[in-house]
Amino acid sequence: MIFETISNNKCLLGESPIWHERSSKFIWLDYLKSKIFFYNHVTKDLNEKKLDLEIPLGGIALYDEQESLIISHKNGLSILKLDSLEMKQFSHPENMKTDVIYNDLKIDRHNNLWISTSHIDETKKKGSLWKLDKNKKLILIDTGFKVSNGPAFSPCGEYTYFNDTFEYKTYRYKKSIDNSSYEKEIFHTFDPEDGYPDGITVDRDGNIWIAHWGSGLITKQSEEGNILKKINLPSINLTSLCFGGRALKLLIITSATEGLGLDYLEKFPESGKTFLINTEENGIEENTFSTKK
Repeated sequence: MIFETISNNKCLLGESPIWHERSSKFIWLDYLKSKIFFYNHVTKDLNEKKLDLEIPLGGIALYDEQESLIISHKNGLSILKLDSLEMKQFSHPENMKTDVIYNDLKIDRHNNLWISTSHIDETKKKGSLWKLDKNKKLILIDTGFKVSNGPAFSPCGEYTYFNDTFEYKTYRYKKSIDNSSYEKEIFHTFDPEDGYPDGITVDRDGNIWIAHWGSGLITKQSEEGNILKKINLPSINLTSLCFGGRALKLLIITSATEGLGLDYLEKFPESGKTFLINTEENGIEENTFSTKK
């Protein structure tokens, strides 16, 4: 598979890439350096900015007609204005827990904001999956994860995919008829040699794409859970991915150097860089969250 390295700036923990349609840019974070990156795939311009936030950072999601982002960090969720990088507090579902950190943020097909959390030391099953609607009503969907990643949503919006990373499992949640609850099932259990399932996205045909930590692998699965494709990249710790660009055919993949010793850094010198693949598949445009009536 042909790929392009779009950023040689090695992230300690590159994460949470999104496509910002209005500016035609990919945006992603370095969780442990408190940095945000902006990449224009047409002009090849790359900009990075330092954020005044305590690490670790978490995910980002589109907000308010794409003029701002929601960003999660050690002290909750904030609204980040893109033009000025000014911030204001937004929400803090885990405010009663000092040993839980925020991870991914995603917006589903019905414009709800989903929030995943993990245990700060990755040893206790204290992470959770939350859903926040436009009225800021907070619902606990599931809990009991050491490290959680995702979610991502089927094109129809009826299914939610979510990774229990340290258990090598992807779960699928199906909405009840009255939308009051979710049925949970194991969608797929990966072999340890595939690496830990990390960030996740879904394409227009409903296939599930996952970046794997510890193997340099991207997997593409059918809606039935069958692995259709495996792609290897030269960074051992891949972290997340999303579609963007014209027709949403570009797949961006972030990676990390966190936890790698000198032997692994010599063996995988591209670790921490950010990659782009021109795919045959089309992604799905991400929704924007808003509390406006």
